[in-house]
Amino acid sequence: MREKPPELLTAMQWRLKQIAGFSLIFAPTVDHKFLTKSPFQLIKDGQFQRKDIMLGANSHEGSMFVILAFPDHFDTTRDFNANVTSDEYREMVKRLRLVDSTSDVVFDTIASIYSVPCGSQDNADGVNYFMALDGMFGDVWIKCPVLRMARSYAREVN
Repeated sequence: MREKPPELLTAMQWRLKQIAGFSLIFAPTVDHKFLTKSPFQLIKDGQFQRKDIMLGANSHEGSMFVILAFPDHFDTTRDFNANVTSDEYREMVKRLRLVDSTSDVVFDTIASIYSVPCGSQDNADGVNYFMALDGMFGDVWIKCPVLRMARSYAREVN
């Protein structure tokens, strides 16, 4: 891979088949040579150089993953599809696998919490469902892990 141009690697990552949900394509891999343990474990064990770091998250962190997971509903070549029903939305919430549960009550609660934008009574369109899914995915898979990493790092450095 070192001999391959970065543009080729970036282009080819989208051809990888996703197996049973989401995977971060080029996430850290414990290879027991360069990376001997997970980054969280290395920090917990104090096996890191103490340097200033900057962590952060952006708005809409989950949008790319939502588009990749549900291309039939959120096609980037068109405006947002407004034909997403509430039943389809709730099924998408289940497919995101945000929580370890099989309870429809749990999924309905998550779907309800994220689907009503502040000050809006109309949440029955594709844009709002897309934004809700984006918020869920971004919170669970990106924003919360960044916060956990920052807290862990801060405890170990001080």
